[in-house]
Amino acid sequence: LLSANTDLHIEHVLPKIHHQDNWPNFDAENHENYVQRLGNLMLLSGSRNSKVGRRPYSEKLNFYQASEGNDYWKVAFIDGVSEWDEDAIRRRQRQIAENPVEVWHLNYD
Repeated sequence: LLSANTDLHIEHVLPKIHHQDNWPNFDAENHENYVQRLGNLMLLSGSRNSKVGRRPYSEKLNFYQASEGNDYWKVAFIDGVSEWDEDAIRRRQRQIAENPVEVWHLNYD
């Protein structure tokens, strides 16, 4: 469960600002249509979020993967996703919607 003093930020896997060089799968229109979708957002510590920046997806994966300080990898639903595109965002969004208890660590007791 999240504590009140957890330093979490919302990371945009596809960055908020369009960078065609780093993100060739997204033209300006696709970027606008997908950047704010739930499937493109993930929880990341503030320190990791500032380091990840606008890097290409292949480089961002190193910051996302399970390691010290990232307890949310197991519910990130990007394990095995080698390319970040519209299909990946839609699939991840479906997985988040279908698994809210796991994603948000809900406890009904």
